Amino acid sequence: MRRVSSAFLAAAMLILLTASLAVGAKPAQGCGAGASGYFVVDRDTWWAITVAGFEAEGIDVYEADGVTFTAAFDAFAAAFGFVDGAGLEYF
Repeated sequence: MRRVSSAFLAAAMLILLTASLAVGAKPAQGCGAGASGYFVVDRDTWWAITVAGFEAEGIDVYEADGVTFTAAFDAFAAAFGFVDGAGLEYF
């Protein structure tokens, strides 16, 4: 009986020691593997991707001048509680 309990105690200690090392490990600071589909972007790149998504869905974001938001985009932003398209961009 004593051999079984000491073997069980040794196994339990080994599990606890390895678990505490895994919990204390420093998390990764960068993005995971490229195959994950995730990538790190800055705010301007994120907005460019967002605009491309709106335009792919048929919502024009900018007028021909490339600065002024369209009325359709302003209405879309207002439907979600923003004052206008600039409010959505700022968010």
